[in-house]
Amino acid sequence: MSHSFSQLFYLKGKHFEKDVKVPIYLRLTVNGQRSELSVSRKVDPQKWSARMGKMKGTNFEANELNQYLDTVRSKINRIHRQLVEDNKPFTSSDVKNLYLGKGEKLKMLLELFDEHNQQMKKLIDIEFALGTYKRYNTTRNHVAEFIKTESGKSDIPVRDVDLKFIKGFEFFLKTVKKCNHNSALKYINNFKKIIRMAVAHEWINKDPFFIDGTLWIKSKRTKTKSRLGIPLLPTALAIIKKYKEHPKVMNEDCVLPVLSNQKSNAYLKEIADLCGIKKNLTTHLARHTFATTVTLSNGVPIETVGQMLGHKNLRTTQHYAKIIDRKVSEDMAALKGILAKEGSSITNKHGLS
Repeated sequence: MSHSFSQLFYLKGKHFEKDVKVPIYLRLTVNGQRSELSVSRKVDPQKWSARMGKMKGTNFEANELNQYLDTVRSKINRIHRQLVEDNKPFTSSDVKNLYLGKGEKLKMLLELFDEHNQQMKKLIDIEFALGTYKRYNTTRNHVAEFIKTESGKSDIPVRDVDLKFIKGFEFFLKTVKKCNHNSALKYINNFKKIIRMAVAHEWINKDPFFIDGTLWIKSKRTKTKSRLGIPLLPTALAIIKKYKEHPKVMNEDCVLPVLSNQKSNAYLKEIADLCGIKKNLTTHLARHTFATTVTLSNGVPIETVGQMLGHKNLRTTQHYAKIIDRKVSEDMAALKGILAKEGSSITNKHGLS
């Protein structure tokens, strides 16, 4: 559905007295139809550039006003883009009303949180434990305090939640609320569920917990304290999905119902015995296999593997690379092919035999 769209900041009315400011308006035009609205700012006409649609100069007053106008322009563009994506007819008045908050009821974040918690309360001892409900209620209160601290507001539209808000909330939990990393992650995961509800109901356009569309493991290595980030592959996601409704996962700070490394290794030994595998299967071996068979053997650069493993020094990762004889053989075979082609090219060029 094609259409024309433009926006223009202009001064409404003229005043010839010195230092008397006039109001700035925004004109929206869709398919030749116009609507206008005040942007709640005034400026000295002598300092206004009609051609540029902004205040002249680079002083503090000009920069502050022009940044505000850029913010208004960005919001209007975002509204227009959403209307285009919806692929429904709209007018300049529709764009104006959406900017002013008219014609739609915005879903508020804490309102949604309260609805979720009230439903969860009714399902205590049916689907949820009392402790789970209390943790979600605590998360809601932390979010409310963060909103109040950051913006001075009692609530915000759920569509205003973005990656910056999430990172700010995590920082707030760790500094103001003095939460350790695991506790902060628990609250973030509870908050994530509320946002996923908003995405499912289309109250928010994009899940802010996705950065590149892939879920990641973000953590710190216990031994070295170095940060690690690992994008989850489909098999890992399938395993996580399988156990997402497990009571231990629902009620505790984990994504898999694992008791301990020792218990996991014991189960792996049982699996190996049942499958006739002679190798001693352990969680550490799984890490080793990921580094070699899954990543390095399939062409993932050693620097990337090192980062995912949390290695501070590339020499540590090179230990894994030394084990992959097949990769070395393939690389050398490729080099041999290149050299053979170059030799053939030289021979043909000079007529040598």
